[in-house]
Amino acid sequence: MSMRISVLIPVYNEARTILEILKKVEATNIADEIIVIDDGSTDGTSDILRQAPKDKYKIVYKEKNRSKGNAIREGLKLVTGDIVIVQDADLEYDPNDYPALVKPIVSGKASIVYGSRKGLDKLPFSIFRLGRWFVTFLTNLLYRTKISDEPCGYKVFKTDVIKDIPLACKRFEFCAEITAKLARRNYKIYEVPISYSSRTVKEGKKLTYKGRALRYHEISQRPRKIQQQPHKPSKPRVYVPAAMDNPWRAFRLPGSHKTQISEEVLAGVL
Repeated sequence: MSMRISVLIPVYNEARTILEILKKVEATNIADEIIVIDDGSTDGTSDILRQAPKDKYKIVYKEKNRSKGNAIREGLKLVTGDIVIVQDADLEYDPNDYPALVKPIVSGKASIVYGSRKGLDKLPFSIFRLGRWFVTFLTNLLYRTKISDEPCGYKVFKTDVIKDIPLACKRFEFCAEITAKLARRNYKIYEVPISYSSRTVKEGKKLTYKGRALRYHEISQRPRKIQQQPHKPSKPRVYVPAAMDNPWRAFRLPGSHKTQISEEVLAGVL
């Protein structure tokens, strides 16, 4: 049985790129459903979207900007496909990577696939590159995962899996929250290498230093939040540190949430 694929695009002030990203998504001939959440844009993005064919897209216009996490939560309510791809509208991520991203799910190897950006280590040093390394390290430390690029924007899910995760994200903490909750439920995350074209804040990049700080805070606080929620523990149990004064204790406890990494990543493509 073929699987229907939904592409979810949260967008805020992307008048320069929204038409191009929609064309690129359509050109893949993979998307059965394209959902766009206009998160209170003020630069003309909304006007551009209103001229788009209504039979091609599901478009939601929000009066106020609530940020990416909130937009994704709203968009998930409209998803009807079997697989959902989260796509940024800023052209940093190339829809030509869709076949590689959905293949592990279609073939039955995985329920969740993360992209892993190629060539980032070859770029000049920046606070964003340091942040990417640190948030990945912190995630692997706290949740016993083996992810190579946790903040990567390309995340693909079986729809029934992500809809079963109670999300509370409101800003840029979507990646941190979904990864933590998937790890808590013992899901394996499969990674595949993807292309990436970085842009600067001047060029319209939305994730600023404040956004990075929110991610760090969400990741470090998530174990405590999970611990406070009444639930039946899964097996094997995830270590939840009572305090962050000695996080290295996590390495001495049994059990882990292994991340499946594709042969291309293991071969050193990244």
